Amino acid sequence: MVETPLNFPKKIIKVFVRMLPRRWMLWKGKGNKCEIAITFDDGPDPIYTPQILGILKIHGVKATFFLVGEKIAMHTELVARIIADGHEVGNHSYTHPWFDRLSWKEAMAEIEKTQSLIQVITGRPCRLFRPPFGKLCLISVFGAWVANLTCTMWNVDLKDFQANSAGEILAALKCQPLQPGDVLLYHGTNPHALKALPDILETIGRQKMQPVQISRMLVV
Repeated sequence: MVETPLNFPKKIIKVFVRMLPRRWMLWKGKGNKCEIAITFDDGPDPIYTPQILGILKIHGVKATFFLVGEKIAMHTELVARIIADGHEVGNHSYTHPWFDRLSWKEAMAEIEKTQSLIQVITGRPCRLFRPPFGKLCLISVFGAWVANLTCTMWNVDLKDFQANSAGEILAALKCQPLQPGDVLLYHGTNPHALKALPDILETIGRQKMQPVQISRMLVV
């Protein structure tokens, strides 16, 4: 870990960020409407992202994609398609590093380089940032604020990236029924996760939940 004045004990950071308003740090929405947010990390992927977009379109679902800058640079057409399909994108750094191992300058470069790419491709500023690995350190939190971004976390994780079957992912969803305002973390970067996604969306529909973009969670 890089020694900086922004390295504090994890317990202090956890208490600090939990006290922040949603405009700065979002874990979940207010929960006053039957709305949830589905988020996809680590794209765009030339194999899985097009299939995810197809599934979302079939189900009429809008989502938020947290994209990695170096992948954006290789697959700009996928970013354009995400936007064209009515979804929104967030900043997930440029190389997906551990932010607590970076200097302040390195951390800001990770954020700003990806911001620039998103701006050029979409023609609009990105307002959301999710730290790689969900690592909350003061460098990642303050870096997001300096870039005028909302640090966007989640409160439901189905662990799809490490599942050995689609059934395992669906069992995880059954164990934690979604509540209004929930933010669901998903990756969709393996066959099991892709296979489980239609069933997840159907389950959400049966629970009378409406998937919305993260940005809506910030205004309702």
